[in-house]
Amino acid sequence: MDFETTVLYYLARKGLFLSPQYPILADGSEWSCPDFVGLDFVKKEVSVVEVTTAYQVGELLQKVNDRENYWFQRLREQLRRDKVVDNSWQYMVRVFLRQERIDYFKRNLAE
Repeated sequence: MDFETTVLYYLARKGLFLSPQYPILADGSEWSCPDFVGLDFVKKEVSVVEVTTAYQVGELLQKVNDRENYWFQRLREQLRRDKVVDNSWQYMVRVFLRQERIDYFKRNLAE
């Protein structure tokens, strides 16, 4: 079993509904395609989930630091338009990466 599948099972066991390779659209075409978009119907949370085994995580870090513009704004509009969520839902990013890159990622993560 690969790392992405392991994360899928882990998050599903936590109660998230997951859509793998969910296309986030802009002007009718694909803008971004995170590994998963997860919905927690109890907590009313939408999760953008990225999974990587790469050592170089700078590009992913940039996306996470710019999450509002890169994912949330378009995803929020798309999910509302499709009547999946309403304005009360919160948005978050979940990142799964190599153990030895966690400290680097945390140090460079924007608040």
